[in-house]
Amino acid sequence: MAPFCTAIVFCNRYRDLRVHLYDRSGGLVSPVFNINNNPDMYLQILAGIVFGGPQCLGYDCTVVFYDPIGKIHVKEKFYNILHTLFYSRGLTGRGTVCYLVELGGEEFIIKDHWVQGQDDTDILNEVEMLKWMQGVPGVPHLEDYWIVEREKGVPDTTGDFRFRHIQSTSHAFRAHVRLVLKPCARPLHQF
Repeated sequence: MAPFCTAIVFCNRYRDLRVHLYDRSGGLVSPVFNINNNPDMYLQILAGIVFGGPQCLGYDCTVVFYDPIGKIHVKEKFYNILHTLFYSRGLTGRGTVCYLVELGGEEFIIKDHWVQGQDDTDILNEVEMLKWMQGVPGVPHLEDYWIVEREKGVPDTTGDFRFRHIQSTSHAFRAHVRLVLKPCARPLHQF
């Protein structure tokens, strides 16, 4: 699940350029500029795409897909991805992906998603509800959670790429959260 997606759009017979950035909070579009009149800006954008690291292109470096097993990072642990159980489509919104994972021979479900909010009260609302509902039949047991960090101590949020003073997007920021859950249902072969 990529934190954002960048698109470069050429128009006016390849003379003009516009950059589109879509993240879980919505889309941002740059003003159009003429690449002949602004060659330095064109080269800066091109260099960022060609020479930038995976994170510059929107790649989530906390999830790695190797053959035959990928890994997903939660705090200091790396879980083996056994199967993708669910993923939502679209560039904006929660971007939920659920994985069946394994650590030390034990299976877990990791819910990887983006939560709207700017403080821990909003961001961790689902975590608090799961804690209150521990032991209720049919509710998965919360083993762990993590506000995903882009780098050590820096949470992965859409606010890093947006201006906070723009009224239309000032309350639309999302934070990247992972929940580690213990499955609560029995496999079909046990019925």
